[in-house]
Amino acid sequence: MPLHTMPLLPMRPASPRRTARSVPYPCRPARALSVPAALAALAVLLSLLTGAAPPRPASPALAAPPAKFGGTYRIEDWQNLEGRGLYHFFYLHPGGRFLLAGAWPGHETSAFAGDWSVTGELLYLNGRGQVDTNQGRWQVDFHRTYRIQVRAEGFRLEPVPRKNRYGLMGWPNAFLFYRSRPVPNLPGGSLPDSEAALLDRIDRLAPRPR
Repeated sequence: MPLHTMPLLPMRPASPRRTARSVPYPCRPARALSVPAALAALAVLLSLLTGAAPPRPASPALAAPPAKFGGTYRIEDWQNLEGRGLYHFFYLHPGGRFLLAGAWPGHETSAFAGDWSVTGELLYLNGRGQVDTNQGRWQVDFHRTYRIQVRAEGFRLEPVPRKNRYGLMGWPNAFLFYRSRPVPNLPGGSLPDSEAALLDRIDRLAPRPR
């Protein structure tokens, strides 16, 4: 059939093209802000209007170290060492402070104090102290890490090896749990045996930041 004689079919109107604006978007109902969140949002808004820096969120409080590790530790083979005149005192206060002190009469006295913490199987000491020897004396920041081992007789703290700048307190020997209370063993009674008095001594050796 010739094209000019074909019947014309009715054409359907084209559907309107949908755009991103015409597509309906389901809106979620607004949630009411809590009071702290509303105050925080208001503080940020005010800082933007005044040009001041927005307030920083408060840092979370540090977790207290496990009190089960607190107490007095004695260096391995301490009886033999003390028989030779070498004394090591290691005390972890349950509140997170520590004191390490050593004495070798006529050769060295040393003391370090600061804070201790535990992460996994590692115990960290961070503080400051002084080594006084017959070859000289020096003050130094103190940082040591110990690996915690659990044994039938109690905890064993084995130091992670590092260069010794701490005299008697930098030895590679491990320490064994001895008593939960302070048991000073340095000659001359230079350390108190009261927990409160020993904590006061620690705070004087390594003052807490204000």
